[in-house]
Amino acid sequence: AAKPLRAIHEKYPKKGLLPSYFLPNGVIALPEEYTTGAMADSYYEYLLKAWVQGGQHKGELLLDTGKRWEMAMDDMITYLVRRSKNSTS
Repeated sequence: AAKPLRAIHEKYPKKGLLPSYFLPNGVIALPEEYTTGAMADSYYEYLLKAWVQGGQHKGELLLDTGKRWEMAMDDMITYLVRRSKNSTS
């Protein structure tokens, strides 16, 4: 799992959320779709699992999975969570 993660993280270092589909050369496929459901959830689960299992070595983890997971969660709140206009909470 490290080789594809490294390639994607190097190509998109500032993206917390990653699109659901990539072309074989690593370019984002169009239409650009983002989801945390089917076809994408394994990536976010892997980031969290690697970060949690890192224990005392979290700062040394390959590909900085904890930081990537936190970036993804921040981006999910920013771009995927919406509040309805009639919301009271």
